Amino acid sequence: MPDLMTLMTFGQCLKQILAEKKISASALARMMELKSRNSLFRILDDSSGPAAQMSFYDQLIGKDCLTLTEQQREMLLRALEISRVGVDCYKSNMALHRLFTEVGRPKKNEPIRVQLRNGGETSLESLMETYASGRGFSMNITGCCDRGIFEIIASYLLTRESRSKASIRHYLYTGGNDIIRAVTAVQPVLYFPNYKGYCVEPGDCSAEREQIFRANNIGVQFIDKDGEEHIHILALYEHRRFLLIDRCNEDSLNVFNEIVRDGSRWMRPIKSTFARYRKPEDYRDFMEVCGKLEQGRAIYIVRRDIPVAFIHPDTVIPAIEEGFRRVEYCPDDKQKRELCDIQLRRFENFYHKSRPTHIIFSQEEMMKFAQTGEQQSCFLTLRPYTPQERVSIFSHIRVQAEDNPYFNVYFFKPTFQPPDTEISLYEGKGVRFSRIDMCDRPSADYAETLITHKAFCEKYKAFFLKDLIVNQVISREETLAFLDQLIDAAEKCKN
Repeated sequence: MPDLMTLMTFGQCLKQILAEKKISASALARMMELKSRNSLFRILDDSSGPAAQMSFYDQLIGKDCLTLTEQQREMLLRALEISRVGVDCYKSNMALHRLFTEVGRPKKNEPIRVQLRNGGETSLESLMETYASGRGFSMNITGCCDRGIFEIIASYLLTRESRSKASIRHYLYTGGNDIIRAVTAVQPVLYFPNYKGYCVEPGDCSAEREQIFRANNIGVQFIDKDGEEHIHILALYEHRRFLLIDRCNEDSLNVFNEIVRDGSRWMRPIKSTFARYRKPEDYRDFMEVCGKLEQGRAIYIVRRDIPVAFIHPDTVIPAIEEGFRRVEYCPDDKQKRELCDIQLRRFENFYHKSRPTHIIFSQEEMMKFAQTGEQQSCFLTLRPYTPQERVSIFSHIRVQAEDNPYFNVYFFKPTFQPPDTEISLYEGKGVRFSRIDMCDRPSADYAETLITHKAFCEKYKAFFLKDLIVNQVISREETLAFLDQLIDAAEKCKN
């Protein structure tokens, strides 16, 4: 992310470049052979619109009268975007780009060190391993919005073996773009039911109390293998370095816990729902939950390949049933009817509701689906769709994309790396994150969570509409042409 001190509008950036080159506005107007110098002055004071600024930039580059360096061109392009969306929106969008880069992907971090009372040091990993090896623990965290910290916590404290004895409460200051930073940081633990995050927003409490939640501390109460209770407080005193206070009595921890818990009456949870699906019997509940979220809402989806809800029941239910048989589960007739009814409601909702659906796909993943029929991002391992089924699926979407004003399909440009995790905004409810990286194993957990923080939802919607579908997707003509390519690819598989 650029240094926020260098975030300038297009006019400000151009003025700076002219000053560096010691060229006046009038001289630039003559060099560019502009008919009116006033048009240049409007560019410089940012009173012209984004389209006029973009046109001016193209003329400036075309004539090359300033002999701009590559860095100066990049500065002007960034300034064009800042002028188009505004400084605050630009900052939010850059933070969300980082979220897209990191979500769902493991990240290699430098070690996080812990300074001991005797002057020695250990690693945070070693300390968390100690907590996980005991009989149980509870943890209260303020701040600490560093993804590396939460990757370590998830690796040691939220494994299948240890999470049943874990309780983690996290209090976060979420003013401004801090909410995006927070959601990015807690991705490794977001899906676990024993992680509970609470938002502290500007104006919720006094400035003094707010500083407590901006501080980076972890209070831990744990019982070791021998049944002895221990109390630790970890204070993050510089980047990736904690100080361990291990001679705490229960009163010390109670004071710390009471300070952070005292405001619970006005704190809001960062997520309102948690769902974990582990067996085929859960699939009906999964479909029902999704259907309720989707019903009649404006929806903004980023996803690798086709959602099940976009496929007619006559096509998807046979694939689901075969997936059930693979894991030796046979639903009775009543359960089959329920699945069909829910699937039909979801299917009709997407194509008949008078609220917009916007969905962005990966070109690469959609072509894989067209060629193989294997759905990567789905709760249940389904059988591959047949070539004829794929042709039917894409043909229906192609018609809707061209004719349905409420159904908007996009594909990311090849240069843009979409997130591995599905992210969907259901307007008025929240942003759903679905962990899809383990769905190729029927016995694995499928997990999702809903971020309900209002400001986060608003920032994500602005990012989707003002950045993703403006800057990161191919054109409508290219989209329709690519859908035709997908149909052709599926047709070729018939032979």
